[in-house]
Amino acid sequence: MEALNNRIISFADKFAMERERSGIMVEFADLDNSQLKDESGFPRAIAFASPLRPEIIKDIAKGPTPQYHAEVIQLQDELNELADLIVESIESIGYRAQALKDESRADLDGVPQTQGSWRSMKRIATRAAIGWIGKNGLVVTKHFGPAVLLSAIYTDAPVECSKETFLSRCERCMECILGCPADAISGFESTPDEEHDADIDQEACAEMCRSLSYEALGFEANVCGICIYACPYARAYVRRALKEK
Repeated sequence: MEALNNRIISFADKFAMERERSGIMVEFADLDNSQLKDESGFPRAIAFASPLRPEIIKDIAKGPTPQYHAEVIQLQDELNELADLIVESIESIGYRAQALKDESRADLDGVPQTQGSWRSMKRIATRAAIGWIGKNGLVVTKHFGPAVLLSAIYTDAPVECSKETFLSRCERCMECILGCPADAISGFESTPDEEHDADIDQEACAEMCRSLSYEALGFEANVCGICIYACPYARAYVRRALKEK
């Protein structure tokens, strides 16, 4: 089991290096006793999270930029590619695997059409201890905050799974709530298996995304980024990363 885990992690590390990324977080989730197993038919999953570039995150305090929009598209495409490659690798040794990718692309109008996949990826990420669900409804990681994009793989391969599930570490923080220009964040904190978007006003969020992106990009897109930069964990990541450079 450990050898297979290490093989997958090494593959992701090499993939990130070839694309000049700082790294990709890889964790493993046991889906027993979760709705995800019933939905997928697979007993385990692999979660991936890669940070958005810090020099781009620092510029989205007031909304999206063309650089942020391009970065979201590029990084999601890279994670989707990685998921496909690892599925091929797992299948080559005789196990089943299925990529669960975010194909909602930041250049599509309005709310993504693959919300189900996005929600499942978030639930896998929490079960794999990638992070927790913040008040903004996004996966928040300890080192990068919510400044990450996700992908995941369902599998029956005998990977060794995390025994830890992150509960929210947002505590009394209100930064994303106060920063949201759409007033779309209620502040409710969900547990790992709950419906994470239930207390986010998706319609208000999508409308604000369209407005801000049209102003910044010249067309409507499903990007904003303000609640990402507002998170103290994300700002700490940006400060740390840019100082190191």
